[in-house]
Amino acid sequence: MNNPSSTSLNVPFPYVVGRKFHVRSHVPPPPTPLKPGCCLESDAGRLERQKLHPIDRCLLHPPLAGSDGPMELDLEISWPLSVGRSNHRAQLVAVDVANADEHAAVLGQGKRLVAKIYDPLYATAKDNDFDPFLLMDKNYTHEAAAYTRLPELQGSSIPRYYGSFSLEIPTSRSMSRWIRLIMIEFIPGSPMQDIDPGSLSQYHRQRIMKTIIDFTTEIYQRDMVHEDLCPRNIMIINEGTKEQKVVFVDFEDMRFTRTAYGNPEQEARFFPKTYVSPLLKWHKARKPAYRFGGWVDWSWQRWLKDVYGHTENTITEEQRKKFLPDYLLKPTPIGRIEELYLK
Repeated sequence: MNNPSSTSLNVPFPYVVGRKFHVRSHVPPPPTPLKPGCCLESDAGRLERQKLHPIDRCLLHPPLAGSDGPMELDLEISWPLSVGRSNHRAQLVAVDVANADEHAAVLGQGKRLVAKIYDPLYATAKDNDFDPFLLMDKNYTHEAAAYTRLPELQGSSIPRYYGSFSLEIPTSRSMSRWIRLIMIEFIPGSPMQDIDPGSLSQYHRQRIMKTIIDFTTEIYQRDMVHEDLCPRNIMIINEGTKEQKVVFVDFEDMRFTRTAYGNPEQEARFFPKTYVSPLLKWHKARKPAYRFGGWVDWSWQRWLKDVYGHTENTITEEQRKKFLPDYLLKPTPIGRIEELYLK
């Protein structure tokens, strides 16, 4: 078979409106370790991709085991949020609970949730750079762990988490495919990337930026880093009103160390479990707001000191040298766009 593709399979795409699923709760294994190239496709994987049917590859590489939980649910897809037959790291659908057993009282019939489904069959990118099975295992275990490690933020800064689950999908083979998913609260807002910053007052934009800083500071104190913190993963509810709320989503790339790969010796140099003031981490010299340039039209450094000046006494000289070394403070030419927020 020559380079079979999931997009050409005679298999109905499962994540469509009206599709019903039966799922069972699942206890995921710990987050998979991060190391250089940990999810890249190997030469053996590329060869396997050329020779094997995608369904057979899925059966050959089931998700990491974990263990089954007691809860069982019947779900029905009410509408697709982000789905596709290729190059999707996860299938995102809104679901209604059609039936819940006695272990799932909090998930009563008719409750609307979001199911995030880590299906490797539809995760393959055209360039074949990533191993879809390693990638789905990493994304699932890291996202589930992020929610379970931040219980007091659920329902406020992050969506409420309703658990991890397993889904069985029949195939034309003698075996079924098993897929992992999580279920979270439905957030009735808009991604920050879909909102025109000019439609909000400076006051409301400053509230958003402060919430972003506070969230990243809080999780960093727990040695967690949201590596994909960008406007598409920040939901704004009731923007521009007194009830404006910011909710952070998409924790597939959550890191549970302060350094990239968690080397113990390197970790020790970054003051683990210690509060680090935004005056250091969000200093203008670190170009912290480069992803939010269109949202910031004020003197960034002056505002940062006004809001977080009270944390100055928490900064040690050792922290200052690590997070704001002298070379960052040397004057360098900056572009006109950067001048908007690096004043």
